[in-house]
Amino acid sequence: MINEAVDNLDMDGMQQVADELKSCIFTGAESEKAKKLIDAIEEMDVDICLEIMDSWGV
Repeated sequence: MINEAVDNLDMDGMQQVADELKSCIFTGAESEKAKKLIDAIEEMDVDICLEIMDSWGV
């Protein structure tokens, strides 16, 4: 879902992913990546979103 939202610059879809990530529990490095992805979505920084998604293998 995040891939499609980022590819289409679908800000509502990206925000929905951010909201879902906020309800998940991550540990260690995953927690930091999730926070950075949420921040990038909220700042509408597609480049950072893609970078984080790539590091996650998404």
